[in-house]
Amino acid sequence: MTDTRSSEGEKEQQRKRLEYRGFWKQVNQKPSEGIQLWASDWNKDYFGFYSWIDKDSYERDTESINALIARLNSPPGDVYIELIDHTPSLEHFFNFLYDLNEYTCWEVLNPRWWKLREEKGDEHFRVFKQHHGDRGTLDDLARFEYSSFADKYEFLETFHPELYKSLHESSALDSFDVKGFVRCESGILWNDDGSVTLIHDE
Repeated sequence: MTDTRSSEGEKEQQRKRLEYRGFWKQVNQKPSEGIQLWASDWNKDYFGFYSWIDKDSYERDTESINALIARLNSPPGDVYIELIDHTPSLEHFFNFLYDLNEYTCWEVLNPRWWKLREEKGDEHFRVFKQHHGDRGTLDDLARFEYSSFADKYEFLETFHPELYKSLHESSALDSFDVKGFVRCESGILWNDDGSVTLIHDE
């Protein structure tokens, strides 16, 4: 009698397995949302390939790519990972990982980074980078919190409702230096689009 569980497990392993097609070749298809990377031995002597990680199946894809690297990396040596391309929805995540290390981008193959992006969203990485710079650990990103407001008036109405009400009722909002007033608040980030981000650092 055939062991169904064993058979299904083998099918799953075959589905996950990526085949190497030669230097400079793509090993999988571009997803609707994802990040493309290049992987090779450090000096590009033995192997090199392009691959995509799908946002919706990052656990399977990172496992498959890591397994392919392990098979090809013989004799074992340093591996070079470069981020190549991304779909628009992953722009800030891509840029953060790209700048995280100087020489290689191994973090893109760590599913924990993808899980954090799944939980926090792409915008989380833009705000963290703008507030803290290029460096940050998984724990740093996980602890980082913020709230976004469409503009300085929305921020003023939320945190200083009595002042906002008084200015609004007296039609004095335009003459009051709202921007300068809000700038006095600590933990404020001014975004390029004019919105306001309130930073919460634990």
